[in-house]
Amino acid sequence: MRSTRLSLGIGIFAVILFASLAAAAVVHVTKGSLPLKTGSDVSTLISRESAVQSDLSAFKKLGAKASVSGWESKLKAAESAQSSAIATLNADLGVTGTNAVAACNTDAKTVEIGVQAYETDATIDPTAVPPPSISSMLTSGPNGANAPLLSWPSNNSYYYVGLAVSATTIDYISTSGVETALTGFTGLTPGQVYVDAGNPPPPVATVANWHNYNSYVTTRGGNICSLN
Repeated sequence: MRSTRLSLGIGIFAVILFASLAAAAVVHVTKGSLPLKTGSDVSTLISRESAVQSDLSAFKKLGAKASVSGWESKLKAAESAQSSAIATLNADLGVTGTNAVAACNTDAKTVEIGVQAYETDATIDPTAVPPPSISSMLTSGPNGANAPLLSWPSNNSYYYVGLAVSATTIDYISTSGVETALTGFTGLTPGQVYVDAGNPPPPVATVANWHNYNSYVTTRGGNICSLN
C-alpha cells in the first residue's frame, strides 16, 4: 500500500521536473546568451525540488492515517515554493505559460494520492469506496481528520480538477467554491481523476471538456494539463 502511494507521489516530482525541463527546451539559447541570474534560479529550483522529493519520500514512513493530512499540507507548501522557483526561472528565460502545466499535474497527482489514501484507510466507511464525493476526501467534510486532503486543489484561471463519483457523474469545485456534480457522462470509472484545462479553461459545465488525467492524450502527445 505505502509503496503504491510512494510511486504515485514520486510521479508528481517527475512530472514537475519534466515540465520544467521541457519548458526550458523550447527556448532557443546560444552560448553565452543565458542571463546571469538564471544560475541562481537553477540552484534555487534544485533546492526546492529536493525538498519536494524529501517530502514525497517521507510518505512511506507515515505511521498512522491521521498523519496524512499533515504530510499533505507540508508537501503542498514545498510544491508551492517549487512552482514559484519554476516561474522565476521561466520568467528570466523568457518562457511563459508553463507554470500552470506543472501546477495542474501536481494537483491532479495530489488528488490521485488522496484517493489511494482514502481507499486504503480502515477508519473511513469501507462501504463508501471509491470516495462518493469530494467532501468525503476533505478534513472539513464528514470524515473529519481521517480524510486525506486538507483542501481540493484548483486554479480556475487554467484548470479544474474533478473526481468521478459514478459512471455518469464528475464532482468538481466551482469558481464560487461550491462542490458541484456534473452529470451526463457515460462509462466513467469512479475514483479516477478528470481535468478540464485550457488558457482559460473551456466551460466547466460542458461534459465534452472533461478528460481523464491518465489516459487522455492531446494531438501533440501531451496529457490534458498540457493544454494550459
